[in-house]
Amino acid sequence: MYIPSAFASPSDEATARLIDEFGFAVLVACGAGGVPVVSHVPLLHDRQRNVLIGHLAGPNPQAEILEECARAGREVLAVFQGPHGYISPSWYAAKHNSVPTWNYAAAHVYGVPATFSSPDRLRAIVDSLAKKYERMGWTLAAQDEDYVARMLGGIVGFEIAIARIEGKFKMSQNRNAADRAGVLAGLEATGRADDAQLARAMRAGKPA
Repeated sequence: MYIPSAFASPSDEATARLIDEFGFAVLVACGAGGVPVVSHVPLLHDRQRNVLIGHLAGPNPQAEILEECARAGREVLAVFQGPHGYISPSWYAAKHNSVPTWNYAAAHVYGVPATFSSPDRLRAIVDSLAKKYERMGWTLAAQDEDYVARMLGGIVGFEIAIARIEGKFKMSQNRNAADRAGVLAGLEATGRADDAQLARAMRAGKPA
């Protein structure tokens, strides 16, 4: 990822927080033929073990490619997208000779994957994802065991041993204070939830 020094992540913790809070990732893997295959999946970030954890539907061709990458020691890429939005040059203090841009926060995580099909490990993934995101009281434990077994039999689990992480926080750091104030006011005036979230990220200096 192209990261000018002004837009580098403020800290490893800020990047890790982005990964934790915006966990729905774009997972990119290439087979031997070099053609990238992409899935959109929620991933868990185990900081203690330094891995990403997730699962794919069994018929997803990327599951086989992850196995191939594991055998070859080939890295895959998980892309996490934080707050982002259009920045109008009309918001700058000096409106002449300015162009539109896009502010955003993103993290790229690289590492070699490993796949597994152990029911206990798969159950732990599904249970952990539900505990992180469920808001209406659903639990895996309340489901019939034969149903759970069938569902777990239809997925493939994977872990990605994190080799390196790149974080980028493009939040108008290259503009002067007056321009940044104008961007914040402009974002907060649109009435869009995404723009409000981006403004909060700019104010806080973190992705959420």
